[in-house]
Amino acid sequence: MCAATEPGRRPTAGFTLIEIMISLLLLAVGLLGVEALGVYASRMTARAEKQTYWMGVAADTMERTVAQIREGTLTVPPAVQRYTIGNGDTLRLEVANDVIANSSGSQIWTVQVSVYPNRRGTLLQRADSIGMVSSVVR
Repeated sequence: MCAATEPGRRPTAGFTLIEIMISLLLLAVGLLGVEALGVYASRMTARAEKQTYWMGVAADTMERTVAQIREGTLTVPPAVQRYTIGNGDTLRLEVANDVIANSSGSQIWTVQVSVYPNRRGTLLQRADSIGMVSSVVR
């Protein structure tokens, strides 16, 4: 007699329904973990793209301001300036100058550019802001 036909004995081949359900549950939990990793990677990619854009805008602003100082077209430091860029993000430009104590009357100009994220509707925080500082002797 075969094991499957003996009275009072269960077949030994195959899986029970509960074993299949548990394996499907474990598979689902694993797939959810992989999906969460994909969402996290997508957010970090968007964050890096935003910061790259900010660096380009900040570098452009820095280069234009330093060029104005070197050409002599910027003789008095402007007040702190704020611009709105992109999706409501804030670019802050601050220029200062100090006279060097020597006979040539040279000046040290300090240019500081910062970009801060828009607080509304973004995953970025204040800690994600970027800043650039440059000094020019003229």
